[in-house]
Parts: sequence; structure tokens; C-alpha cells
Amino acid sequence: MMNTVRLILLYLCYIGLTHSFVIRKDKKHDYLLSEDSLLSLKETVFGGQSNDRCHPLTIPMCKSLGYNMTTYRPNIYNKDGPQMAARYLKYFENELCFEDLLFFACTLYNPICIENHQEPVLPCRSECRKTKRQCKDTLKKFKMEWPEELKCNGLPEHQTGVCLTRESMVAQRAPDHVNHATEEGGEKNTKKKECPLCNKLNTPPQDFKDFRKSDYAIEGQLLSKMKTASGGLRLSFLVRKAFKHGSVKIFKFGLVHLWSETQCLCPPLKFDQKYIILGFEDKNSQKLIFDDRTFIVRKTPFWKRLFLQWKRKLRQQRRLRLVAKIRRRNERKRT
Repeated sequence: MMNTVRLILLYLCYIGLTHSFVIRKDKKHDYLLSEDSLLSLKETVFGGQSNDRCHPLTIPMCKSLGYNMTTYRPNIYNKDGPQMAARYLKYFENELCFEDLLFFACTLYNPICIENHQEPVLPCRSECRKTKRQCKDTLKKFKMEWPEELKCNGLPEHQTGVCLTRESMVAQRAPDHVNHATEEGGEKNTKKKECPLCNKLNTPPQDFKDFRKSDYAIEGQLLSKMKTASGGLRLSFLVRKAFKHGSVKIFKFGLVHLWSETQCLCPPLKFDQKYIILGFEDKNSQKLIFDDRTFIVRKTPFWKRLFLQWKRKLRQQRRLRLVAKIRRRNERKRT
């Protein structure tokens, strides 16, 4: 019955495909996710040879999670596998763990693909544990077992690595309205508050002074948008280049969160798109802010070259100030 659960996980990801992945299990690669380290999905899941190219995600159930590019290596698989899984899938459709299982299966077997990023972005370790925990009663109910090769400890942790949680994934389309539910006479009425048109000119920084005054400047790739309890958004970016940062540390190929007080983003942002971003931080909460003062534009060679020039100029100015400070200190010692 363990194979049954594996088939269900695979089937959730393979709907709409004529080919599936081959999961290899040999002496060298006994587990898909080992406890000591994360085995290369390119070899264990993607069929042996690495495939660094990104492909459009064509699976409707997975596309609803909010990403559109994945990396995989299609192979000829037992053609009866998806059909067998389909017969068991009905057990999970009405179960509480179905949504968690769907998210985990999609992001594990069809991970988000980011160009020029060596490793796929996988689900977090907490998602694996949550899915396993949520599906425990269902598995027991139908006398099934969690696949032995799916070791949660092999997945990255949210605090220390780049990974995905279900809560961080929202629909790819930016919201064009915000729902407000009110109760009148015991019934709920839903009103739609339309987002205003984005008339922001998004004025670019005029000169080096604007760059110097800002708290952070990065080149980032949008991974997810998450609604906050206060009605805003948390935007998660994979940092491709850190031009500058303030008290909030920013690392290349690390994950940063930009906080917006509204869900009506201006300009609208697209997943997988690379942006050049210049903005400010809230020093009290230690958060990077996305608001009307934030400059954001699609990454182009021009903007990247300009920001690199400003980064070098800022570094040179800081070096000169440090030299001058040391010189003044030495002069005071002489006197």
C-alpha cells in the first residue's frame, strides 16, 4: 500500500501529461530525500541526467498554486501508473489533507524553476511534516503507509534556506478587488472594493543621491505573495544581486520579504519576473518596506549597469570617509 501513496503523489502532478517521471531506487540512491542531505532531484526524480532548462508548467492543478515554470525530465513510465493512482485518488479528494497533499506533491515533483539558479525551489521541511501529519488518519483509514523514501529531514528549513510553504503561495494574478464581508440580519453580504487604477509614474532615481539615501537596493525574482492579517501583502523575492542594504541584512541567493500595507500593488508584479528594486526599511520592525516611495522596474542591462556603478561609487565614498576618519584620529593623537 506504500506504493499506492506514491502513485497518488505522482498522479496529482502528472494529470495532463503523457509522460511521467522515473523514480530510481538503487544501492547508491536508496532514498529520494535522505536524512543527511538532499539528494539531487535532477538524478532521482528527473531521470538520471540533469536538465537545467525551465519548462512551462502544464498541469492545471499545480498551476493554481501560482507559479508557471518548472524543471523536469519526462520519461516513459509505466502507463498504468496514473490510472492506478486515479482509482485511489477518490479516497483523498474529500479528505482534510487533500490541499496539503496537492501543494506538497506539486512543489516536490514539479519544483519552481528559476533561470541560472542551480537548485530547484522545493517545499519546506515543515510542509512535508504537516502533510504527513494531516494525512496520517486518512492513511490509517485506508490501511496505507507514508512512502519510506520521502524523508522530511532532507528538505530545507524555512529559517535557513530557500523553500516554499503553502501559505506563501497565492494566485498568480494580482488581486483586482478586496472582499469585505459584513453581517446584516444574520446574513453575510460580500462587497467588492475595486483597486484604483495604477497611475504611478514610478519615477526612477534621478541621480546617485537617491541611491545613497535608500536603505536597500536589490535585483530580485518574485517567488510568492502572501496576504497578511492586517490586509497587506508579504512579497518574497529570491535575491539575484544585492547592491546595498541597511540594518536588515541581505544575501545573494537568499530570500527577502518586502511588506506592503495594501494588496493593490502598483505597479502589478508578475511571478518569475526579475526586478531592480530600490526602497526603505522600517528600522523598528526590521522589515523591508514596499510602498509609494519604492522604485521597482523590470531588470534590464541598463538598470543593472547603472546600479552597479552607483554601488561602486558608494563603496568608494565610504572608503574615503574611513580613510579621512583614521587620518583625523591619528592627527588628534599627535597633538
